[in-house]
Amino acid sequence: MKRHQSPLWLDEKEQIRLMSMDTIQEMLQNVHIQFGGDYLLVLPFYQLFGENKWGLAVPHMISTFLSFYLLYLVCRSFYKSIWGYVVCFIVFSFNKTMIFHALEIRPYSVLIMLSLSGFLLIKHIFGHNVHSLPKIILINVGLFLTMAFHLFGTPILFFSYLFQISCHFLDQNHYKVIIDHLKKYIWSVLAGLCVIFYFVIRFSHERGGDWKHDPFQFVENGVVPILKMIFGNATGQKTLYPLLIGLPIAFLIPDKQQIKRILFFILLFILPVGCVYALCVTKHKWFIQRLFVWTMPWFAILLGWCWDTIAVFFKRLIASKRNQPPLSPSKQF
Repeated sequence: MKRHQSPLWLDEKEQIRLMSMDTIQEMLQNVHIQFGGDYLLVLPFYQLFGENKWGLAVPHMISTFLSFYLLYLVCRSFYKSIWGYVVCFIVFSFNKTMIFHALEIRPYSVLIMLSLSGFLLIKHIFGHNVHSLPKIILINVGLFLTMAFHLFGTPILFFSYLFQISCHFLDQNHYKVIIDHLKKYIWSVLAGLCVIFYFVIRFSHERGGDWKHDPFQFVENGVVPILKMIFGNATGQKTLYPLLIGLPIAFLIPDKQQIKRILFFILLFILPVGCVYALCVTKHKWFIQRLFVWTMPWFAILLGWCWDTIAVFFKRLIASKRNQPPLSPSKQF
């Protein structure tokens, strides 16, 4: 890619400039609304390797490799055939936006990992009745670190929780689980909210309104161009666009998981991207794909789920045809 012809580009140089400050406190005081998670993560590597591109990229290499394993763990919850895994991993592996940010000295590759780890963390909360104090503490630490790493850490957890609680209501239909979760995990949520309020209030006070951009500088303002930009970037590249046909086909197939699949699509892709869009329009920020890159793993999982449903449906259809007894001569005429 052209960007990699130069070792570092503008945003990476700005992050390095902040990491080169005399103290961590001074660095964090100059970090703006995006929070200081990635700065703290990369800082030890900056102290070791200086401005060496590959040395600085080590934590993002690790997060990228971890993302593939976490993706597999998430897929196991939804897929019944090999085709779901194939489609999901193709979309995830060849997504140009995620490739672009994989080794960038910016937080986006870690956000991709956090979207998957956050989903699994919330899933674990629902799937296991956690009573062990060490486990509760570890989960609280995971929740806090996700929220404190970046502004988008909170919506990652919020939409994951919204999906899991919606599925839980479909199965059990009671509210006691929310009370139980609040008792165990409210401390990490409150601590994370304190970090959010600190950065938001300080950013609003210091920056005021001097960071205003045209939200539509890089995308035409219109429903069709915006949808093309969203779904095109989520799919990754034009050669993979034919896979999108799996979305409407899967939603036409009668399946017990249909409602959950629709909830997944709405709560983990449509609403998060919609919130990012609304934030960009109201706060006059560019609406660009890196701002919703953390939703792209969920879209890859959804596409894989749709094709998995199609594959299972046709497999059962073919099996049922083969198992049908042949018609007797009297019924044939």
